[in-house]
Amino acid sequence: MRVLAEDMLLSKNFGAAGACGSIGWAQFRTDPENCAPFTKAKLQLYKRTARLIPHAYLDPVEHGTSGAYYKLLRSRVPHSEIDPADWVRQVGAV
Repeated sequence: MRVLAEDMLLSKNFGAAGACGSIGWAQFRTDPENCAPFTKAKLQLYKRTARLIPHAYLDPVEHGTSGAYYKLLRSRVPHSEIDPADWVRQVGAV
């Protein structure tokens, strides 16, 4: 979670990015200028994933966080199947 949120979504060298359940992905690009069109979408995904970082590393009982709150936050991360055509369009694999 932390690698996706902080190292990839906030990096200028990663373009298209997404998540499906517990799997996150991001496309590395050597030229940061090619990543600019993806900045808004990456920041939106960052806002959803960054709130989960403490829950991934801390014991919920020990730190007083409720399982229900974690589930609420987790539900905001995309869980639907990835549309192959949309993914190809994003990463420019054609």
